[in-house]
Amino acid sequence: MTRTQWIAGIATFILIALAVTAVAVLRRLWLRRQSAGQLARYATLEPIEEEFAEDDTRGFFRQWLYKAGYRTRSAPSVFTFATLIFLAIGLVMMTVLVSSGALTLVSDLLRAIPGNLGMLAMPIVVLSPLIVIGFPALIPLLIVRVRRRKIVSEITQDFPIFLDLLATLTEGGLGFDQALDRISDLQPPDRILPRELILFRADLVGGQRRVDALRRMSDRLDIPAISNFTSAVAQAEQAGSGLSRTVRLQAEDFRQYRREAALGMAQALSIKLIVPLVLFFAPALFVATLGPTVYRILDRLGAFVENVAPATNEESTERRQGVERDRQEGINQDRARRGLPPLRVDAP
Repeated sequence: MTRTQWIAGIATFILIALAVTAVAVLRRLWLRRQSAGQLARYATLEPIEEEFAEDDTRGFFRQWLYKAGYRTRSAPSVFTFATLIFLAIGLVMMTVLVSSGALTLVSDLLRAIPGNLGMLAMPIVVLSPLIVIGFPALIPLLIVRVRRRKIVSEITQDFPIFLDLLATLTEGGLGFDQALDRISDLQPPDRILPRELILFRADLVGGQRRVDALRRMSDRLDIPAISNFTSAVAQAEQAGSGLSRTVRLQAEDFRQYRREAALGMAQALSIKLIVPLVLFFAPALFVATLGPTVYRILDRLGAFVENVAPATNEESTERRQGVERDRQEGINQDRARRGLPPLRVDAP
């Protein structure tokens, strides 16, 4: 690579690093400002006009961003803009990769492998420009997916404690709404579930029914545990049964669900470890245990071949010469019986 290509590569790397840092900082500031604004509004318990109206006209893309916590009207535009920026970065990286001649060098190295084994990896080399372009463009998608998984994991972690506290408070004589108020006041405000409970309280203050407010919270989160809890509370209110017993049963069921999920993960761990063991651990184990033995066997075999092969060649030569002499002597004896002169036998 020339000096200009090295400078271009370094400049591209710095540009990518600055772009990633800028996006991370802007995203952190945006989330902090959004959280501060929401908490300031929720603390007053006034009716909330959400930036992102929950209606049936919202498309799949907006719903996907909404469930990942990006609920402003500008979230789809920001996501699209970030994707275009990273796509441009991928184009720059692809240009540097192609102009540097690295693909040609790798292709020549693969063609030089005996037996055309290197041709198996040739499709990867051919598609590498597309991979370089597409991977940066997927970074915003991965960020949203990570955010969504974080929300689901955090709520799944906090929900059993919430159900136990709610069941204890309702069994102690507090009403359902008062128990929710007490729990939301005791929880840290930076968690997802307390913020959703504040939204639930705001919906109640805004005049909505309890079941409708719970269904709105279930639609916002789209998590099976919240959906089951909402359905159970709705059925309990329609049947006129006590909410404390319903909440206690929900807490026990969800605790059993988490226990079964943990057992399932533990049982699946052995299957998931097969590929890493076969690809990485087993070869290293074989090399560490059988490597010295195989090395000694090959070393002894090489020494044996070096010492025995010359002697074996000499014995074979002498044997062939003896066979030739016997054949000549037999011919001379036959010629002597016929009265012919013997043939001259050349000395070996």
